[in-house]
Amino acid sequence: MVPTASEIDTIHNQQGDTEITEGDVEQGPEPTLRLNRVSSKLQAVRAERERRFVEGRSGSKKIGRARADSSSSLQSQTQQLRRENSAQQGSTVDVLPDVAEEHEPTDHEQFPEYTEQDAPFDATPSYRPTYEFDDSFSAKTALDNPPSDDELTLTHNAALEEEVYNAHTHWSVLRHRFRHSLAESLACFVQLTLGFSADLAITLGGASANNAIYGSLAWGFATMTGIYIAGGPSGAHLNPVITIVLYIYRGFPKKHIGSYVAAQFLGALAAGFVSWAVFSSQIDTYIASPARGTTEKEATQTVLNAFVTGLRNDNVTLACGYFSEFVATAFLALIVLALGDDTNAPPGAGTTALILGFVICVILQAFGSNTGAAINPTRDLGPRIALWILGYPVDLLWKGNWWLWGPWLACIPGGLVGAAMYDICIFEGGESPVNYPRKRVWRAGHKAKKKWAKRLSRPFKGRLARKKKGQEQVEQKA
Repeated sequence: MVPTASEIDTIHNQQGDTEITEGDVEQGPEPTLRLNRVSSKLQAVRAERERRFVEGRSGSKKIGRARADSSSSLQSQTQQLRRENSAQQGSTVDVLPDVAEEHEPTDHEQFPEYTEQDAPFDATPSYRPTYEFDDSFSAKTALDNPPSDDELTLTHNAALEEEVYNAHTHWSVLRHRFRHSLAESLACFVQLTLGFSADLAITLGGASANNAIYGSLAWGFATMTGIYIAGGPSGAHLNPVITIVLYIYRGFPKKHIGSYVAAQFLGALAAGFVSWAVFSSQIDTYIASPARGTTEKEATQTVLNAFVTGLRNDNVTLACGYFSEFVATAFLALIVLALGDDTNAPPGAGTTALILGFVICVILQAFGSNTGAAINPTRDLGPRIALWILGYPVDLLWKGNWWLWGPWLACIPGGLVGAAMYDICIFEGGESPVNYPRKRVWRAGHKAKKKWAKRLSRPFKGRLARKKKGQEQVEQKA
């Protein structure tokens, strides 16, 4: 629970002469391995921040009331001056105490007609101020509808929970103490895993793996192109996993998740139809006259592998394919968050898309030999449904339930784990749940449970109300 004013005063009295300065509140407790010393400092910093927040809210209320009083006094003084002027001039016009209206001219006092010749200068204004609005903020803010005193009192605890920034936990203290070692360890882990996997894919795959390098480069630069196209308007997630990761770890709006995922799926579905239409004649020829030593079914499977992912060889088990997708998507989410972290080493303007293109190249080259490296649920589901609509064999498209286990049940958890790895080892921002204090997490979970309980109880309350209303109508008729 949020401490009350008395509890905050008690904490300050216990501190004695040691007073929390502005630097202490902003920087948090000093990094140390003695967690018992950290706990007391964490409580003091949290109490001080919440006290300042409460004082800020009460101060803003006092300022608003002072402004209202000053405006009302100014209005009353203006009305008094108008009364005195009218009395001195012997005017019979009554000035109301609440509204002071301007004297409207009579018919013989109408203003003369204005002509361009009467204008001593150009009446057209030469300067008109222009305003630019940031799309990340709404045009209508809380200042348009200020809350009343009762609303501020009722929503006090909720406001503290949402607005008081407090990212100092025991783990954040330890991470700050070992931040250099953790960052180096995580970077070496990602680098060497990708490098070893790429070497193994080329060594074990033979000529086909060497040809796959060109496919990896094509996918990487295609991703770069997509980011350059939609990076400004939408952020170019291009992947439901990235959308979900940004919602959980970076505060992406929940209301946009459904529309983003639907748009990504529709884009993948359309890409499947268009790609097949461009090469339809060559695909039919390839399947009708397969290469020596292959059957028509094998030729069809080879064509499908260009559209969808799956277990590429008989020696690749479902567990191996699942883990391959899990690790590949974890690395992708980790690198995406690293490129978007302003406190790390963000790339220059416009270069993020190029870097992510090369990241896709190395991920596909490292993990593509096992499954084709989906790392994106809609990238697999969209063309799979398109080929199913076009009449390709169901047993080849949907066999083994790989479409569910690989692109969905492996990629989404893998992305969440990769993002958590980055935030645990490096990220220090308050928007990540890794940096939430446990009490704040408990309050958020309790609030979510109450909200969902109300939502689920609404249909039952509506039915009971309608039933009760029907019974009352029957009794009235009787």
